Amino acid sequence: MFAIFAILYERFVVLIIYLTFIIFLSATAIEYLPSRSERDTYDEREKLVSTYKIISRSQCLLQMRSLDGFIHAKHVTDLHDAKETIDGIFVFLPVAVNLFFIQHKQSQRYLCGRKHRLFGLVEANERSCLFETKRSEIDFGFWDSYRLFYEDFDRGYLSISYRCRTRLRKKYSNDKYLSFLAFIRINTDVSMTRQNSTAAWTSSSDLFHYYYHYQRPKMSRGWNRMRWL
Repeated sequence: MFAIFAILYERFVVLIIYLTFIIFLSATAIEYLPSRSERDTYDEREKLVSTYKIISRSQCLLQMRSLDGFIHAKHVTDLHDAKETIDGIFVFLPVAVNLFFIQHKQSQRYLCGRKHRLFGLVEANERSCLFETKRSEIDFGFWDSYRLFYEDFDRGYLSISYRCRTRLRKKYSNDKYLSFLAFIRINTDVSMTRQNSTAAWTSSSDLFHYYYHYQRPKMSRGWNRMRWL
């Protein structure tokens, strides 16, 4: 009888030790799990880059000419076509929370603006090349819409007209030419060290998918819905 109690006691002790170890690991994981605000700090986000296409409601894709950094928009019918959209791939380099340098993937030039004009520069500066992303409240169909503000003194925003004309505008409201922007993520976040090694496979159409802020699509009645990629 004593031997049975001894065996049960031994197993009980082992179980207590095991549960204590599990609780310790769980507490450690919770303790070091970064909060959203901590993940959004520059120290954390500088290790990641995100590659996007920027497209307007009128299906005009923002593009940069590799030779001279000329900015224009082009109406795109097939977002799967890598040859058609190769000049419209931009890398968002985080600077702070919701602040980015936007670099053209092909030419490595930075998207910049001054006096209503958009252009590409070889070297970025915080006055003309720093953009802030702000979620728009306007229903944009299957995509979540965002505005891109540039950090110049007049704090304008990037707009693309229905005729695919690009410019920076100072006014925020009552602008009948404004078309909201949506981001299409080409690849998941990758580290800066892997950026070059992943350039080949990130261009594959199999990796195209939409970037959702709330992880679900929204319906729209105001414009023709585009099919899922």
